[in-house]
Amino acid sequence: MISYDNELSKAQIARQDYVDNTIQTLINDLLPQGTELELDWDIERISVVRDAVQDVIVEALAIPIEEQDAFQMRFYPYLRM
Repeated sequence: MISYDNELSKAQIARQDYVDNTIQTLINDLLPQGTELELDWDIERISVVRDAVQDVIVEALAIPIEEQDAFQMRFYPYLRM
């Protein structure tokens, strides 16, 4: 669902939370075993990974340019300015 409103729906916010939390977990799960390392939440780091994952999915699925905007909105909803 594309939102042109001034706020995201609860479902869209839940999707954002799911994506960001999944990426944070992935980052920490990929740290070397046997260490006490864990990276704190950093939305800038998460957004870099999120953008890269989204690009990989778009390319792997060969999503046409004219459909990419709608896909991106479903992958990680955002407000249009």
